[in-house]
Amino acid sequence: MNKTEIPGSFPSDPSGAFSLAVDGMGGDGAPEVVVAGLAIAAERHRDLRVLLIGDEARLQPLLARYPRAAAVCTVWHTDVSIPMDMKPTQALRQRQSSMRLAMDAVASGRAQGVVSAGNSGAMLLWPRLWLKPCRVFPALPWRLSARP
Repeated sequence: MNKTEIPGSFPSDPSGAFSLAVDGMGGDGAPEVVVAGLAIAAERHRDLRVLLIGDEARLQPLLARYPRAAAVCTVWHTDVSIPMDMKPTQALRQRQSSMRLAMDAVASGRAQGVVSAGNSGAMLLWPRLWLKPCRVFPALPWRLSARP
């Protein structure tokens, strides 16, 4: 598929819906934790729309288990993903990876933001090359302890 074949173009939606391109194959526990997280996001943000990019054969059964996530997602198939230990310069060569296609969706205007829990080095490098000018806000999770 090329950029013009990406499904789910909705950034100019008059309803004010916010569209995200989500790397469905990125991160530890993906795609299960990604789809479970999308179900929570869909419940909290009713106008959310998601272009979920990844291995459709693995994503569709998960979406069937999470109907709220399925209601907001359009799946775009690719069977290429970036391993967590791949160097960012090597990841640049994976033009059909779920992370790269998510970036392409934003670059082409089909989504307004990208979410990936995958390879941090690649996620920080790619926007600087394809989404100029842009702001990159790495979201690194941490745990707050409740101390008396």
